This record gives sequence, C-alpha cells and structure tokens, in this order.
Amino acid sequence: MAEPAKPVNPPPKPSWVEGNPVFMGLPRLRAKLPSRNWLIFLTVSGSFISAVTYDRYQKKRAIRKWCDVVSPLAQETLPTKQLPRKITVFLAAPPGDSIRTSREFFVQYVKPVLVAAAIDWDVVEGRREGELRVGLAEKIRKLRIEKGEVAPPLGEGADKQQLERRKELDEEMLTRSMIVQMRKANEVEEWKGLRGDLVIGRHAWKEYIRGLHEGWLGPLIPPTPPSVLETSSTPSEIQNTADTSSSNSDTTQTGDTPDPSDQVKAAEPPKPEEKEKKKAKKMPQPPYILPELYAINNPPTSISNSLPPTLPLSFPNILGFFNTPIRTYRYLTQRRLADRIGRDTAALVLATSTRAFELDSEFVSSSDFSSNGADLNSPTAQSSEDSRPHVVRTAAKWEQYSILEQEEQYWHKIARRPNPPEEKDKERPWMEDMVVDDRVGQRMSLFVIDEEAERKAKDAEARQRDWRWIDWGADIWSRTKKSVFGEESIKGRGAKDGEVGEDF
Repeated sequence: MAEPAKPVNPPPKPSWVEGNPVFMGLPRLRAKLPSRNWLIFLTVSGSFISAVTYDRYQKKRAIRKWCDVVSPLAQETLPTKQLPRKITVFLAAPPGDSIRTSREFFVQYVKPVLVAAAIDWDVVEGRREGELRVGLAEKIRKLRIEKGEVAPPLGEGADKQQLERRKELDEEMLTRSMIVQMRKANEVEEWKGLRGDLVIGRHAWKEYIRGLHEGWLGPLIPPTPPSVLETSSTPSEIQNTADTSSSNSDTTQTGDTPDPSDQVKAAEPPKPEEKEKKKAKKMPQPPYILPELYAINNPPTSISNSLPPTLPLSFPNILGFFNTPIRTYRYLTQRRLADRIGRDTAALVLATSTRAFELDSEFVSSSDFSSNGADLNSPTAQSSEDSRPHVVRTAAKWEQYSILEQEEQYWHKIARRPNPPEEKDKERPWMEDMVVDDRVGQRMSLFVIDEEAERKAKDAEARQRDWRWIDWGADIWSRTKKSVFGEESIKGRGAKDGEVGEDF
C-alpha cells in the first residue's frame, strides 16, 4: 500500500510582497501633487478653517484677559449678613429674530466676565416689542411703593383693571413690609454700593428709555383707557337704542315663526377656525403715560438725585441672504467684538468710574419748551419726521439719542411694517422717536473704564502665551525639577529657611 503524499509547504513570500500596500488591499499612494481642482478646494477650505481657528483662539484670549482683570473681586470677602451686589440685565428679541439670539449673545460674551467677578444678576426679558418697557416700568413702580409712595384713592367710576391693579399694589406693599421686617430682625443689610443696569442692543435701549420715563413719570394706577370714555352713550343714544330694540321685538312677535334650522345653527359650537379668529392676540400692557405727556407730569418725591448707572452694549445682529458678505466678515472677526464687549462689561463690574450723559450746548431739549411756555404743537417744535402727533422732535438731543444708533440700519424690514388694522393702537417704541425728559436725562449716568483697569488688561495680555507648547514646556520643566532635584533646588542652592537663593 502506497504511503499518502505529504503536504507540500508553500514557498515563502518575498519580502517585497509583504510590505506592498497593493497586496494588502490598500490603494497605491503615489508621491505627486494633487490636481488643479483639488488644489483650489484645499486652499479655499484650508484658508477659511485657519481664519476661523485663529479668530476663535484670539476670542478666547480676549475674554480670558478681561476675566483676569475682574477676577480679584471674586476673592473679596463679604459679611455673612450683607446681601451681594446684583445688577439687572435687559434682553429683548431683536427685530425679525427670536429671544434665543440675545440669550446666546449674553452667554457667549457677557456671562463669563460676570461669573469671573462673582456678580449676581437679574434678567428682564422681552419676547415681543414693548414687553421690556412693561417689565422695567413695573419694576420702578414697585420700587416707588417700597420707598413709601401711596397710590391715590380710586373714585366711583374705576374700571376693573384699576381695581385689580390697586389690589396688586396692596398685596405688594404687605409682602414687602414683611420682607423688610424679617431682614431687620435678622440684621441683614442691603448692598450699599452701585448696582447698575446692562442693556443689550439698540432695540432694548429704546424700550429701556421709554420704560424708565413711564416708571418715574407715570402714575401707579393705570389711567382710564380712552376707549371707555369714547363709548359712553348719551341719554338720546340710550333712548334710540331702546326704541330700536322694542321695534325689533314687535316685529318678531307679529312676524312669522323663526326657522328651526336657524336655531340649530345658533346652538352649534363654533368651529376651531372661528375660535382662533375670536381669540385676540396677547399684546403688551398699554403704557400708563404717553411720551407727549412727559413734560406736564411731575416726578415723584421718591425719585433720587441719581438713577442707577447704565451700560448699553452693542448687539450686531443682521439677517438676510444679500447681507452674507457682512455676516461672513463678522463671523471671522468675533475677537474684536469679544474684546469690546469684555471691556465694557468690565467697566460695569468694576464700577470705579461713571460719567453723566451729555447734552450738547447747541441743542434744546423738549421739556424746555414747556418750561418756557412755548406751544408744544407749534410747527417749530415738531419735526416733519414724527410719526405720532404731539411728540416733540426738536434739534435738541441728549446723548441717549445717538447711542447704538448705527444698529438701526441693519434691522430687519419687518420692524418697519405698519401695524395691521386690528392692532392700529399698538405702540412701536422701536420705530418711534425717542423722547428724553430733562428731569430723567440729567439723573442718568454711564459706566466707563478707567486707566487702572486698562493697565491691568495690558498686563494680563502680556502674561498670556502666544503658543501653548511654551506653557506645556514650562510646566514639564517645573515638574522635572521637583521630581529630580527636589524642592530645595527650586528654592535655590544655599538658601536658608524663609530666604530665596540663587535660582537653579
């Protein structure tokens, strides 16, 4: 019987086969330049990615620089029975956009500086045009009540809104008195320094100015709306209405019986579409005082000689396809915006320097016309650009008029649309002219940065490294000296306790 054949081992593969990527299933990569199209694509995409990376790195450095300037405030001790400093942030949805854009702007540029200084804040938001004005005016009215101001008594003709408002004021006074008594019992003190208001954007600034005037120059109780006074009927109208109703009832009695189908239609519930039409759109609360009445109303005795300083911040927000070049440029230069916003926010946080708003000598304010006895409705006192009657638009301008005025040219066109017929009485603080009364304008002030903070910012920028590997190398070298040579070598050779010798 023949022996089975032994398996023959395959011959070994040559060495050039084992390292060849073709035999490993990989494509052959040749050392050659890419094609023209690939070069164009890689150049354009690489340049854009490099520009974005560089801008974001410089943006972080700018924010970190101003955080280092204000960080010593977080290390200061505060008595256990003293309330911390709290500022107020005013946010509003920009024209044609949502409130999320304003929130992201605050979180990205403003919040890091506030957190670095351990500053607390309250936020007043406005999702629609006019809501920010309502929130600020209501806050000022509550402050007036806290200072002891009492609302005037209501007459017999008070409407439901006035009665509800009076009830809210009574409850607010009771709640505030209880809080004050509890704090006195526990010896809790209020913050005695500056607080400050931070306003983001030109649209929010115009509502802030209007809410400030409404809160300090307006009443505590909402006035009777004009529609109620206009709809009050005379005795002759009442008699005509009674005669008409009686004639209709006689016709119904003497005429034919009503159609059963009409009764069925009347008993049917309204359709969803009809419900939506009947459901009125919720509008902001109407103002307690109009801008044309600022000059004839006196401020309350509870108003102080100086209002809390403010800080209006620039909010560059632009929409539209044809604005893509501008939007791209702003996207690639966010480092400049971060440095400017951080600088202004640091001025508010440090609160070391403020200045009053200026009134140009060649201008005259609107309240001077009323004080001099001039007619507010005269052609010389009004401008042809006024959209509302009786609003004084003179050549006089406080500094508040021109702050962030360049942002209006980039607003979305939806902000300039006229009101629909069902909302013809709706206020438009964004597009209406700003009115600043002298008694309020001269009490306002602005946060500014001082020279000491500027010097600290330059020092903080000088301490920052341009390349991260330098910081890593310094850290590795310090760790190596500690582990190899010990702590004494770092202190210096030949140094005694408490002394610093020669550096290693």
